[in-house]
Amino acid sequence: MSKYVIGVDGGGTHTKSILVRDDGQVLGTIASGATNFQQLGVEGVKKVCQDILTEMGKKFYLSATQIACWGVGLAGAGREHDRRIVVETIEALGFAGRVIVQSDAYVALTGAFLGKPGIVLICGTGSMSIGMNQKGEIARTGGWGYLLGDEGSGYDIGRRALVAALKDFDQRGSRTRLRSKLERYFGMATIDQIIPKIYSKEIGKDQIAALAPIVFETASEGDLVAANIIDTVIVDMASLILSVAKKLGFHEETPLVVACSGSVFNQKDVLFPKLSAQVATVYPNVSISQPRFEPVVGAAIMALEKIGIQPTEDVLDNLSRFNK
Repeated sequence: MSKYVIGVDGGGTHTKSILVRDDGQVLGTIASGATNFQQLGVEGVKKVCQDILTEMGKKFYLSATQIACWGVGLAGAGREHDRRIVVETIEALGFAGRVIVQSDAYVALTGAFLGKPGIVLICGTGSMSIGMNQKGEIARTGGWGYLLGDEGSGYDIGRRALVAALKDFDQRGSRTRLRSKLERYFGMATIDQIIPKIYSKEIGKDQIAALAPIVFETASEGDLVAANIIDTVIVDMASLILSVAKKLGFHEETPLVVACSGSVFNQKDVLFPKLSAQVATVYPNVSISQPRFEPVVGAAIMALEKIGIQPTEDVLDNLSRFNK
């Protein structure tokens, strides 16, 4: 009889879940809202997980008792104490199988390199970097949230765009097309009208992060302010990578393999060459690419391994069809 696992990649904005058979076949996906443990707490995570089980039951007629393992990667669950709480929360849903919980960064690392050395840079709504060396040692940097960090993230790019537009309005910064574009985007006569909406949180960090594509578009039109924003965040992205490489003891002359994950890298054609050049000032043999698998697949692989199923080439081949 086949066994089934659920892989979950829970971020600060979206959660993606997949149902996977023990041969690696992905039977289906479910999209839901944020599952950042630090933001939602126990009850919020519990509701999302219950919704996942409910949707799985409707789509595939599987009950909680038929799931052999949950592999869960959650934003805000980097600490052992927090992960233990999440495990207990899922088990309380009537789930009889195994539960393994790691940070969203850990499952991104698993999906990218399948246990081999490398560094993952994650830039979505937030940002951080995580890596593993030949000894199996893991190090991470960043991930401090939008108030204290998240350099190079979608939020960081969007916030910088708003600042640039406001400085243009004040006539204390360079003229930029970002101002008129953001005024149109928000339906405002002048960009200063955004201030009460920001501070009342009517416009939150997710909406600010969603402005990142406008910055890339504006830079492609020759706007120097937008281009400077991109160049600045590339330096910040590189610093996240270099910090992890230093912590893990990577030598400057050895190859450095980096995988970039997250919505900001929808602009990979712009970012990869610039980011590679920035990192190459320290690690000349750097290679930057997309991960082999999405983080949610990394979570499913983690679950499969937990029930004794190794990611053979046949299993990985089946999983790779989900990526296409």
